[in-house]
Amino acid sequence: MPNKTRFHKSTFAVTMVSALLVLAGCGTNVSAATVATYNGGTLSQPEFETQVHIEQLLNPTMTPSATIQTDIAKQYIVLARLLLPVAQKAVPKMKTSVLHQDTLQFEKNIISGLYSNNSTTFNQKMQSLKLTEADLETYVQEQLTLSSYAQTLVKTIPLSEQQLYYKNNLEQYTTITEQAILVKSQSLAQSLANQLRAGASWKTLAAKYSQDPGSAKNSGIYTNQNPTNWVAPFAQHAMTQPIGQVGQPFNSTYGWFVMRVISRTTQPFSKVQSSVMSALVQQNEKSAFLALYNQKLKTANIKVTLPKA
Repeated sequence: MPNKTRFHKSTFAVTMVSALLVLAGCGTNVSAATVATYNGGTLSQPEFETQVHIEQLLNPTMTPSATIQTDIAKQYIVLARLLLPVAQKAVPKMKTSVLHQDTLQFEKNIISGLYSNNSTTFNQKMQSLKLTEADLETYVQEQLTLSSYAQTLVKTIPLSEQQLYYKNNLEQYTTITEQAILVKSQSLAQSLANQLRAGASWKTLAAKYSQDPGSAKNSGIYTNQNPTNWVAPFAQHAMTQPIGQVGQPFNSTYGWFVMRVISRTTQPFSKVQSSVMSALVQQNEKSAFLALYNQKLKTANIKVTLPKA
């Protein structure tokens, strides 16, 4: 059965605005006084270089790339020059004390997630990139202001849209107890399925044959699991197989499974409506912000000029 270390989907997540800003593969070979022009202004080399350095801080394995530098320049202009002023007028200004605490938490998250929880390595990287606490605080302030602004772009979500999201995402609101045996071949999986249907012991067969160390010694059972944590074929069968029956063997990237769903409970819409709303708001905020971003990018007439390497 899919366990957390071997079979779960990748769940790495970033904020919407960070997803736009954080890129991989750029460098800092910038020497021109003006890096880019756009309708209404220019982007200077020092400001751009600071932004590139922040990207390097958030992506420690970056390598130089003129293409990515160009993307950073365009994205920075749209976000910091064109959208940020609008956002600052639309949302309350952050308190200095709150911003300071948010910046400290931002640093802790970076150190933990990107620098193996080693603050010394992080500080050395900061120094090598000539970044200051003020630079990070400005970055965090811009991120949070834009995120707050994105929240204002979504007003109401119709009940019909909420119900459709619930219907299309039942896995999120379902709890399943099942047992399964993982083997390498279809023929063995079919043989085990036949034996189990004839009354063979799940405990005996799982202990003898299952390649899943997380459940082999427990009759193949996992209790009260959410199927969103499982790879697609396993989740699909767990959501659709008749309760109590040994299903047909199915293949996955990890091998062949024989499964029996012991119980499956889906929470009713009325119980999870607030969670549905939260997911939809986040989804719609991202869509609305990206649409606005793309509109600004299209009309900004950005021209980037990087020096030749």
